[in-house]
Amino acid sequence: MTKPNYCTQISIDRNFLPEGFDYVVPPSFDEAEIERRRSLSPGTLTVEFQDSGLAIINRTIETVQAFGGDSSLEFSGLQVAQAAVDSAYYLSKGGMVRDRVTRRNFELPKSDSMPFPLSRQGLCQEAARVLISATEPSRLLLVSQTKGHASTPIYETRLARSLVDASLLLATADVADELNEFYDGDGKNDRDVASIRLLTRDACMDMMLAAKSAFKRQGLHPSVAQFNDPESPLVSFWDGNGGGVAKFALRTARVTPVEAPKRLAA
Repeated sequence: MTKPNYCTQISIDRNFLPEGFDYVVPPSFDEAEIERRRSLSPGTLTVEFQDSGLAIINRTIETVQAFGGDSSLEFSGLQVAQAAVDSAYYLSKGGMVRDRVTRRNFELPKSDSMPFPLSRQGLCQEAARVLISATEPSRLLLVSQTKGHASTPIYETRLARSLVDASLLLATADVADELNEFYDGDGKNDRDVASIRLLTRDACMDMMLAAKSAFKRQGLHPSVAQFNDPESPLVSFWDGNGGGVAKFALRTARVTPVEAPKRLAA
């Protein structure tokens, strides 16, 4: 694997997250669910929670965008970005070992070619669009994992890229106002491309560093699957630190949780 292009790419390496702080789906005390879980292949339960967690994220972001201000978008965006990029690492780690590479490269948002002026709301909307599109590879991964298909790594890679794309857009949203300072609106040569790319990269790197150290604040590495667990460290952190709209959005999104086995049969 080649080194990332500093101006346009960012990478996740095999040792991105410290070991020993991984989330594990909690046991069930329902007899029927216990029996169902026993019939699953290894790893399927986590994929189920991840798929349902993604649906909860999408509903949460929709509510925050509709009713929240910048502070709600900032908090929700950071928590979702951290969970998404850490989950992308988990999805990519097996492939890196299998392919004997030390990293996966991902494209940074092309903020220098986006319509200016940029806004937090606009970039969050674009991230939400990417997360909604991620439901397709998430569903296909669940089907493939459940049935033991050889195509599972393909869908892991697709989902990982979608999650990283969304997380980097959410990180870029944090510096939308600063990016606008490098745009003068005068026409053909109206933006400082080099400065825009550098600031975008710095914002994305800051988010990824926060994702790597989030376990120090939450107890475990955040992940998409945790959104489907009301007692997970991520949800507990969200409830304890989010503002009113952010809390309302997540709780509302979980009122009618989407169970992965039922979605699979739909």
